Amino acid sequence: MSKITRVLLASGDLAPHVSLSVELIRHSDKDRVTILWPARPTSASAAKFPELISVITRLLSNAGLELARIQAANGRQTS
Repeated sequence: MSKITRVLLASGDLAPHVSLSVELIRHSDKDRVTILWPARPTSASAAKFPELISVITRLLSNAGLELARIQAANGRQTS
């Protein structure tokens, strides 16, 4: 049985007690990126909505940058 390794690419709070995480799941020769969305819907006032979108965008962007850093350090693309 092959080992599964989880690498946290990015994580952050969307609201109190609500977080979003992005992980690289390494299993044998198949690497996958998993977005762990909140278990419940996240609501925001119309005034706070742009801030919420900014946080989500920043988290996903940071995850992409971290994945690129990992790929460069490994000298290859993840599969």
